[in-house]
Amino acid sequence: MQEQVQAITSQLRSAWRFRWYAVATAWVICVAGWGWVAMQPDVYRAQTRVYIDTSSSLNRVLEGRIIPADVEAQLSYVRQNLLGTIQLEKVARANDLHLSASSADGIQRVVERLRNNITIRSDGGGRRAPDNLYTIRYKDQDRSRAVDVVTTLLNTFVEDTRSAEVTASDINQDFLRSQIRDYEQRLRDAEDRLARFKKENAGKLPGAEGDYYARLRTQTEALEGTRKELALARSRRERIVEQLSGQSQQATTPSGELPPTSIEARIADSETQLESLLLRYTEKHPDVIALREQIDELYARQQREREAIASGGAASPALQSNPVFQALQIGLNEVEVEIANLVTDVQDREAKVAELRSLINEVPEVEAELARLDRDYEVVYAQYQTLLQSLETENLSTAAQQSDQVDFRIIDPPATGIEPVEPKRGRLLAMVLIAGLGIGAALALGLAQVKPVFTTRSSVASATGLPVLGTVSMSVSQGDRRRRAIQAGGFGAVVAGLLVAFGTVFFVEVMGPGLLDLVKQVTRA
Repeated sequence: MQEQVQAITSQLRSAWRFRWYAVATAWVICVAGWGWVAMQPDVYRAQTRVYIDTSSSLNRVLEGRIIPADVEAQLSYVRQNLLGTIQLEKVARANDLHLSASSADGIQRVVERLRNNITIRSDGGGRRAPDNLYTIRYKDQDRSRAVDVVTTLLNTFVEDTRSAEVTASDINQDFLRSQIRDYEQRLRDAEDRLARFKKENAGKLPGAEGDYYARLRTQTEALEGTRKELALARSRRERIVEQLSGQSQQATTPSGELPPTSIEARIADSETQLESLLLRYTEKHPDVIALREQIDELYARQQREREAIASGGAASPALQSNPVFQALQIGLNEVEVEIANLVTDVQDREAKVAELRSLINEVPEVEAELARLDRDYEVVYAQYQTLLQSLETENLSTAAQQSDQVDFRIIDPPATGIEPVEPKRGRLLAMVLIAGLGIGAALALGLAQVKPVFTTRSSVASATGLPVLGTVSMSVSQGDRRRRAIQAGGFGAVVAGLLVAFGTVFFVEVMGPGLLDLVKQVTRA
């Protein structure tokens, strides 16, 4: 540690030889720097603060039925647009800043200066500042011009934000209307294709019975059912024919006995039919219910005829027509008619089934094409309805925005302070003084390295690598001591003068009128 202290002391002693170079350099740098600071013009900063109220009562009332305006995005767009070349040119011309430019390049330089000196920032989101609080600032050498520029920017900010809402809505509505017109044409084309296809394939399209395979299955099942009914009818006919073969057309009844009637034969035949139906259906089937009602009616008629015969007295033995034979003959005729109808029905259904089977290669393709056309139509129709709903929503949103516009509240009107914000003259003057002293000291140390001397015995030993046996002290006369004291006092006076000069310049520049104004006053006097 002692060696380091000795080394530093040795360097300082060596640099002390060039102290006048150092102080002269410091004076030059300080005078030049203070002059430069004094020549810097004052810059004033104008600013305004505006609060943008984006809350909307209509958004709460019409929630879900309108699209809330994205005010944050609009404000961001307007902020960027304000710093664009076109807007800044308008600001420059509105405040006569363009008069200092004589060419297009000059206008561009004015615009760049504006862009560098304008600040638009959001102060919202902090602990103390509310959301959507914006500050607009501009720095200029002219106080009134700075206020005018901020006022122009504020007015443009408000107007552009409100116009951005209308412009965005107009763009959205124009786009939706153009898309709706396009989808209307596509929907008409899809309807025309579908109608034309149905007209060309009228007999091959699926109906209420379903598609091709469902219709074929239905017709096949119906054909099988009709064939079973035909077989049952033929079976009944065979039984009736057997019964007829065992009956005579003439019948004799003993006196006092009621002769058989045709109603009894019909009752027997109906009960036979009922037994056949119950083999296939339940009691609740319509045919079963109707046949039971018919049997009840026949029993009632039989009872009435017997009562009428009984009231007329006993009949004498006579040769009469056999009523059973007559009833069986009537039943046979009915069965023949039913068989004929069923045969015709079977033939018709066989023809339909054959026709459907002959179209097995065509109808499925027609149905597949119809399904594709229907699907295309449904997709276009659904998109068309969605676009119509979007247009209605956009129209309602636009009306809501126009009725409930963004509210701008000026918190601080455009103004500037009395004192300039730039340059920071006191700080700059101190920095110049420090820089001058530092450069002067660095110059002395540098010269000491260029022209080194030995100031201690240890430095000689370190430089030569040889042992130093002893040193001879320098004998200083009284005159030399006096001369050195005068030189030291002069050096101190010069350094003190530099500090006094700094204090004077600092007072004049910061507290007083400024060096340039002081020089002008002295010159006028």
